[in-house]
Amino acid sequence: MNSEHKYKSLVLLVLIFLLPSCLRQSKVEFPNVGMEQDRLNQELEITLLSSNTYIIDDPINLIVRLHSNNEVYTDNNFGARMYILNERLDKWEEVYDPVKSYSKELDWDLKDFFPGGFEEIVLSEKDNTKLDQLAIKLFPEIKSDNNSVKLLVILIGHIYENDTITDQKIGAYTILTLRQ
Repeated sequence: MNSEHKYKSLVLLVLIFLLPSCLRQSKVEFPNVGMEQDRLNQELEITLLSSNTYIIDDPINLIVRLHSNNEVYTDNNFGARMYILNERLDKWEEVYDPVKSYSKELDWDLKDFFPGGFEEIVLSEKDNTKLDQLAIKLFPEIKSDNNSVKLLVILIGHIYENDTITDQKIGAYTILTLRQ
């Protein structure tokens, strides 16, 4: 067997193993969060505060930075929604968030229980009296038997003009790998 034939055989073998996993990942639909995926990460950026290694059920620290002339209105966790990838079903499944879920189930206003903890914030690059970035700590509750899971974090805020919250949204997302 000549070296060119060996090389072609090796390339074919690699493609046979890699191509199905690439195709499978491309089928996974982005969750419906009120914005198209291609509109996210345009004016907001998510930066991870710790290393790239995250442990399942540990808090996740990140910073959201505004890169826009628009001002953005949000609560202090940027309305975070989290999803884990179910690889068997090729589907993102929303992660249970105990704080949001309990308050929604019981129809509670979290401001009654955490005074000052869920205040609204306006991010701005053009107004020096306002922040242009926000630190967030998330506490996803994840049940998984896998050694690692993919976690999709989506943050969305509303454009704020003339002291008014508009219907226009901007947001960002990131995908993390969490390990046991």
